[in-house]
Amino acid sequence: MHERLFAQPAALGPDSLPGHAAALGLDLARFRQCLDSDRHTTEIRREAADARRLGISSTPTFLFGVRADGADRVRVLGGARGALPWEDFRALVERYLALATRR
Repeated sequence: MHERLFAQPAALGPDSLPGHAAALGLDLARFRQCLDSDRHTTEIRREAADARRLGISSTPTFLFGVRADGADRVRVLGGARGALPWEDFRALVERYLALATRR
């Protein structure tokens, strides 16, 4: 489903989702029941609000940070937006690892 949704970004509305499920051969009755139950709505809204607070407005977005021993919070050192080529992503990881180990 993930690949299908990203391949068809114009068809992401709630009315389009059952069609995607049917095209993939999913149990449509169970899919509709899950979709209609709203059982994940609270979690999705909380995560979307967290993303907005962090300035995240697109996917993929990667954040690089450090956590102190025993801390339950992460200090963000930087980030990257978009699907980067592997070598560019690797360079960022190495850069932020070096920053994290200096602190």
